[in-house]
Amino acid sequence: MKQLVLFLGLLFLTQGLCQNDNNKKKSVSNNQLKRLLILLQIVVEENENSDQSLIPWLKDANEKLRKIHENEAYMEFQYETDINDENAQKLNDAGVKAAEVIKIVVSEARRLLRDNPDVDGDAKRQLQRMALDDTPLDSNLVSQLQKIHSDLESIYAKAVIKKDGKTFRMEPELSQIMAKSRDLDELKWAWQGWRDVTGPQMKNLYKELVRITNTSAVENGYTGGRKETWLLNQFGSTENLKNQFQNLWRELKPMYQLLHAFVRKRLKSFYRNKYPGYIFPDDGTIPAHLLGNMWAQQWNNILDVVKPFPNVKTPDVDTALKHRYPKPKDLFQLAEDFYTSIGLYKMTPKFWNGSMIVRPDDREVQCHASAIKMCTEINKDYLETIHHEMGHIEYFMAYRNQPEVYRDGANCGFHEAIGDTIALSVMTRKHLKTIKLIPNKKSFNEHEMDMNFLMEEALSKVAFLPYGYLIDKWRWDVFSGRIKPEDYNKSWWNMRIHYQGVSPPVSRSEQDFDPGAKFHIPADSPYICYFFQFYETLCKESGHSGPLHTAMLELGASKPWPDTLEMFTGSREINAKSIIQYFRPLMTWLKNQVSENEIGWQDN
Repeated sequence: MKQLVLFLGLLFLTQGLCQNDNNKKKSVSNNQLKRLLILLQIVVEENENSDQSLIPWLKDANEKLRKIHENEAYMEFQYETDINDENAQKLNDAGVKAAEVIKIVVSEARRLLRDNPDVDGDAKRQLQRMALDDTPLDSNLVSQLQKIHSDLESIYAKAVIKKDGKTFRMEPELSQIMAKSRDLDELKWAWQGWRDVTGPQMKNLYKELVRITNTSAVENGYTGGRKETWLLNQFGSTENLKNQFQNLWRELKPMYQLLHAFVRKRLKSFYRNKYPGYIFPDDGTIPAHLLGNMWAQQWNNILDVVKPFPNVKTPDVDTALKHRYPKPKDLFQLAEDFYTSIGLYKMTPKFWNGSMIVRPDDREVQCHASAIKMCTEINKDYLETIHHEMGHIEYFMAYRNQPEVYRDGANCGFHEAIGDTIALSVMTRKHLKTIKLIPNKKSFNEHEMDMNFLMEEALSKVAFLPYGYLIDKWRWDVFSGRIKPEDYNKSWWNMRIHYQGVSPPVSRSEQDFDPGAKFHIPADSPYICYFFQFYETLCKESGHSGPLHTAMLELGASKPWPDTLEMFTGSREINAKSIIQYFRPLMTWLKNQVSENEIGWQDN
């Protein structure tokens, strides 16, 4: 459910946002926002093909699942906002209890599907979703798996580097160093230090997680192991997905390579001037610690080095935010105001009373941003993140009346798009002027301003694409056995170099486990969602002209995602045409800045 809303919002909000008029970017108009609101408020008709005889059982099963999922989610939040042994045990117990209920529901759903071969429509879809499960059959393994999950997250959340009597956490200290420092030694220290205090402690745990989940998937009847259930959980099928992702990357690769070549050229010049003896890798890659982010996943923090027109002043949004919205809660209220301005929901009292908005001083917490927890700093990045995360909550509230089995997205990529759509609209110059974060006046050269703006967006969005793809590609190969535990790190860097063209600043070995330095690996959280949603959802021009009565916020996971996609685009497959069109003015400019022999890197 979540993903569909997201997708619909993206399609309609970006109808204007992803088009260019005389190379000038349009922001979303009020009319387009109204169209989105109308779309999201339409109520879907009940599926007339549902088997009425199964409704009582489905209703009871959905209620059981709702209760155990609600309890498990609550315990997970308690643990992530107060990481201690007691809360870890409570989370473990909730997981074991949930597994017991799920096993019963799964078994009965599978029996009903066998005994009712003619069941069709909504009842069949609910049963099929309930029958999907890879929970270990052995309750002891359930408990063991729960402990592995909490231990992995605990290692990540508690990781710190100490130096000269000071403590450096990922948020905010290490993130700020990676974003703002241009000191080679300091950047290398932070980059290597974070990996030293995370990955090595995780490797054996992760190896065991893979073993248990693979075994459990096979025991539950999925011959493809964890890779099969991973894809089924996120996309509802495994059909042709590998080819779709490969085709998407093939379309996007030239755009990424062009951006990579320009950024490498600027960074190489910058650091050679600053450190005359510094030697860039001769294989065409970019050292991963120079890209402004601990994981080199987004490069917007090095805009000062690679800005197309450096003499065109970039508005200082961070300073304006601290002046106008000095408290972290102010940023959340600003985001709420935006959502309510387009007719969506206000946050509830439970949100304001129960959310973790800033890092507490009295306990260990997980600071990785999610819908209801964040270690907020007053800056532009957090402004965007808050709008994105609140988009998830808007989505949750919209589908709260769906059966539990449909309280999910058409696929995992849809859910990320609603927040990204809103965030992209919020971060336009037009909106920033509206909320008085940048001066309400025109630049002397709008074209140069647009190029700088598009570069900042490309450093965030285009630079992210291969990373968003390779994380789950690495995991799929791990789950399938193509990557063995003794090659975890080697294969990780082979992929980083092959797809991203980034290389480690210091030598790496199998004593390291660099995938574990990224939250989504120890958290066992999908990542391909971000890669998927950006192309089709973030910048897909809507050509939909049919009836809208089946397209609404409340639809959830009640339809297969290819059906939803075809409804709006006329195609059951995603493509990259719109995002390429969106960045074409910048790419045209970049082609004049680099030569052909500067594009690409070895092993690509």
